Amino acid sequence: MKKKVVLLLLLILATVLKTQVILANNMEKVKIEIQTSKAQGTTKFQAKDVNVLFEKMKRGSFTDDDFNDVALETLKKNDGIKVNKKEKNVTVTDFSGSTVFQSITFGKGKRLSEEETRTVMKTLFMTQRVYFDVLNQGDNTITTDLSIDARWKAKGELAKEHWYILMDYSGKIPLQFFYTQKDVVFNFSKDERSEIKLEKISGVSDSKDAKIKENEYAIGYGQKATFAYVLKIPQGVKKISISFSSTYNFEIDPNSFQLEGENLKVTREDNWTNDNPYSSKEKSLETALKEFQEQLVEYNIPFYKGYNLELPYSFLSKKEVRISFSATLHKEENYSLPLIYMADGVKYKKNEQIASKAGKTMMSTVYADTLIEDQNSNISNSKVSSATLIARGANFFVSDVNTGKPLANTAFALFRVDKTGKVEVVEKKTVKEDYIWQVIPDFQLKNLKGNEELNREEIAKAIEKKETAIAEFEPGKEGALVISGLSTKYVYFLYQTKFQDGYEKKQDIYTFTVSKTSYQNAPRVSFTNSDYWPRTDSFEEYNAIINVKKGQKQAQSFSDKQPKVYLILCLSIAIVFAVSLLAVITLKT
Repeated sequence: MKKKVVLLLLLILATVLKTQVILANNMEKVKIEIQTSKAQGTTKFQAKDVNVLFEKMKRGSFTDDDFNDVALETLKKNDGIKVNKKEKNVTVTDFSGSTVFQSITFGKGKRLSEEETRTVMKTLFMTQRVYFDVLNQGDNTITTDLSIDARWKAKGELAKEHWYILMDYSGKIPLQFFYTQKDVVFNFSKDERSEIKLEKISGVSDSKDAKIKENEYAIGYGQKATFAYVLKIPQGVKKISISFSSTYNFEIDPNSFQLEGENLKVTREDNWTNDNPYSSKEKSLETALKEFQEQLVEYNIPFYKGYNLELPYSFLSKKEVRISFSATLHKEENYSLPLIYMADGVKYKKNEQIASKAGKTMMSTVYADTLIEDQNSNISNSKVSSATLIARGANFFVSDVNTGKPLANTAFALFRVDKTGKVEVVEKKTVKEDYIWQVIPDFQLKNLKGNEELNREEIAKAIEKKETAIAEFEPGKEGALVISGLSTKYVYFLYQTKFQDGYEKKQDIYTFTVSKTSYQNAPRVSFTNSDYWPRTDSFEEYNAIINVKKGQKQAQSFSDKQPKVYLILCLSIAIVFAVSLLAVITLKT
């Protein structure tokens, strides 16, 4: 008897499941079509099914799980959210851009109107995305990608009689809340939208030589760049929010923001686009932290350090406004980032202070993203990225001129010269390992282009006039010295300040410049004993800095030797070619 009951229950369960599958497969659909244009700058849209949450909001049909500790832990703390765990509800304040704020409470047993539901869902989506997804079925949420074709149209099918959010390509910006009663058509190609444009970058573009090529500018460690934007404002705007963010190690100054020449208050918001590459292997926190720091630079893991601002209500009636701020490139920057690691069989995720050290070549960008809300609570966005600001560098190898052996216990001062002949040196006092440049008084070096030999005695006399200490750059134990964070708009040179015991305190000083290939192509490579040359996997070359022992005669220097080596090589090739040609002619005859 028991077996029959069990079999009957299993049969009923199978029938129910089969019916659900059939119903799901036969769910009535509606068509969606979106017309856009190239000017909108997007490749696809996303439609997120939010019917579960919409019904919860309208009916107050939340469960206890929606307000338990696990769910509420996903809420970010801010002034717009207040939680009442006892009553199982949350109060959301909608900051609309005017001085009037709307507070709405949702929760178990609380019914909301359609307008209140849209307002709360929009605010949660923008400010509390994780909690939004928890309330809306979590990982079971259905999102439909709507790719744009060659005619700038996107088409697809959605479930009928469901509530959806239409999002931009990133899945972060809600453009429309809509209900699929019938086929849906949106046209964004003719919308008058808020548009932000980068008008000027100063601080790096004062000299024409600072510009490398279109959309690329030169910058160095410790150098500040100022960004000026123009924001176009359409009519009938209820609210405009703008987010400015930058890639890692390029720090935006929150106190530098100005709106039409007046100081502007901003709020901090960091955007970590993904967690660190996670491995299920056992790792200590220290190991995971070290690996994460290395991957942060090596793989250019996207992290954006940003600031948000809301355009004051009094400016919404203007046709356009100008916003500016400054940002500085740092060699080292500290972040609080989410770190994932496995220890003792348990997966951990916690925020850790992680130092991001710049790579040999730094490419920095600033992003501006605007959100505009009209009187009908529809949202559109405009995004623009700045030109790329690039810091480059060069390699050096300090060695004995006769043996080619590396000399590690040495040090150098770094100088730069601009087009006017002004000479500057890096000060000893540094901030975040940045370069702080100070002018050498009453000293100029004009008409330098790079690879010129300088008079060491003249430079030594000029340095004596300096009152503050000079920074020293020391090579590693293998004699290799990498100088990064340099701009293409200057000519540089290294002045040796420390010599190994037993070596003459003299050095051939040659100027150098940096470029896209300056790590790979060194104009002054040493040909003395290649067994000691620094080894790299990227075919890089090292400029030679040679020292001579006291009492020893200096062998022929690399500067005289290098052309002869190339001459001998060319002559050898020519002789081989001539002999081969002669042999071919002889055989034919």
